[in-house]
Amino acid sequence: MPYLGFGTEAISQTLPQELVDEIEKIGNEATSNEEFLKKSYDYITSRFHGDRFKTIYQCFYAFRPLFSHRTGYLPCSMQNQLLKIMLIKSSRFQSQDIRVKTTVVDFFIHQYMEVRLDNGWIPVDPWGKSLGIPFGEYAFGFV
Repeated sequence: MPYLGFGTEAISQTLPQELVDEIEKIGNEATSNEEFLKKSYDYITSRFHGDRFKTIYQCFYAFRPLFSHRTGYLPCSMQNQLLKIMLIKSSRFQSQDIRVKTTVVDFFIHQYMEVRLDNGWIPVDPWGKSLGIPFGEYAFGFV
């Protein structure tokens, strides 16, 4: 499955202009790396959401091109890849500052990330936000 974290996913060199503009806008607004991370997370979660049932009956979404999705449901791995792209393209983070992690949610493999900030690693799970998982935590078990 694309972007599931069983290898290093390439960061696209060509991005949609809308995403480039958003990275630049957030970069100009954010006064710290943590604020950049939070604002990028907010951008992703304002456009995309997770859903336990759509993970089953819209599993084919995971095999569509990453930038073909504009809004709506998006698998956890793809939301994480978009966030990773924003972080790395901002030049505030490098790939070694981002760890892809997996856990089990409702009998399915679920992906979240850990991002290194000055005060250590913080879990980040944009997919989980729609299930009530707050920034700085991740979904696991039965939610």
